Amino acid sequence: MGFLSNSTLAKYVRAIKNSPREIIFNRRLMVSAALYAAAGIPIILRSFGITSGANTSQISNFISFVYLTAGVGAGLSFFINDRIGRLCLGIGPLTVTGPISIVEIAPYEIVMLLSLTVSCFVVYASFLYIAVSRLQYQVVWFVPCIVIAVIIGLSFVAISESPLWRFLAGRDSEAIEILAALRGLPADNPYVAREIAEIQNQIENEHAKYGDATGGGLTTILKETCLVPANLRRVQQACLSYILAQLSGANSVTSYLVPILTMIGVGGSTDRPMFLTGMYSMSKVFYTLIASFFFIDALGRRKSLFIGITIQMISDIYIGVFLKYKQADSVAPGSSEGAIAAIYIHGFSYAIGLLVLPYIFGAELWPNNIRSFGSARSQTFHWSFYFSVNKGTPSMLSSMHNWGTFLFFAGWRFVALLYVFVAVPETAGLSMEATDKLFEGPF
Repeated sequence: MGFLSNSTLAKYVRAIKNSPREIIFNRRLMVSAALYAAAGIPIILRSFGITSGANTSQISNFISFVYLTAGVGAGLSFFINDRIGRLCLGIGPLTVTGPISIVEIAPYEIVMLLSLTVSCFVVYASFLYIAVSRLQYQVVWFVPCIVIAVIIGLSFVAISESPLWRFLAGRDSEAIEILAALRGLPADNPYVAREIAEIQNQIENEHAKYGDATGGGLTTILKETCLVPANLRRVQQACLSYILAQLSGANSVTSYLVPILTMIGVGGSTDRPMFLTGMYSMSKVFYTLIASFFFIDALGRRKSLFIGITIQMISDIYIGVFLKYKQADSVAPGSSEGAIAAIYIHGFSYAIGLLVLPYIFGAELWPNNIRSFGSARSQTFHWSFYFSVNKGTPSMLSSMHNWGTFLFFAGWRFVALLYVFVAVPETAGLSMEATDKLFEGPF
């Protein structure tokens, strides 16, 4: 029993129990977090001449180029994030402001639980597109998109601006008022007072060490980012996190699910591929919720990564071996159902594994002075690499005879395991300010 009482899960449960009820069951916090999380929903209404969703060459441009423009938007968001706040931005910038705003407004006990709600909306948005032709059939697709856009626009009055951004802007009284509202406690409550003191001390320490980069120009911020060893570690961590996440192949499987199902043998009628695609989209939403509640904070970042990466690697190996033997017409009866199951297991393991690395570390590892720049730079790199891998997947499938692509992804998963073991710190239960100290030591 002593082992269980000292486990990461037990510590997580105790932290939740010992927290004031007002900060966990807080309507304003939950509404703000949910609406920031809706930043994961891209609204794109286009018509493409696609004759088959199973043809990777026809759909590669459709599913790739939006990520390239999102990368441009994410990079440009740096110039306005710290000037106008975290609201009213588009698909690229929203991938910056959505995650960092939730990290900034959430209490540290449940910060990752709320952060992964962004992923739930990203998964939902990935499957909004339905290949249609006539206008009357398009209506059932774009009306929900328009309704969601209107709801998000009207919701701005209910969203709380990031209190940390207001502290950085020198508007302390407004920041304290918002923070107290988000926690559901008065400003003089010991919990809120301690959090205010931690934020103010952290900002003062950063200003004392490096100056006020938030008020400086791009040159000042670049110097702090590139000439401070701890911040260079953050740059390395963010870049490699996004590289490894994309090379895991999870987003390629999501983007090219119908062609991959066709390779496995789910062809012919469109009914079954459509059913499996819909089930996969719903499954990934629930996978992300399961990861939020039972893995990321409860087990810790590193344990979740080890479990998720290992399972994902095994599922990729199974799919690759299956496709190899299927091409030789020597697969056992029922093995195709096993390959379909491996696709779903692949999605679950990504949710508890490599999804954690970029989307969580990319938002929480940056110090206050360069948080906006670091997140914008990270998301620019993320979307650019997302585009590259997605655009290159059809060529990889063709040149590697389909099965080789999955073994390629499995190999990168092994590299990710080694990287997590050597370089990824455990940040579960730490505030943003405590996380900074992890990067001040040697590599």
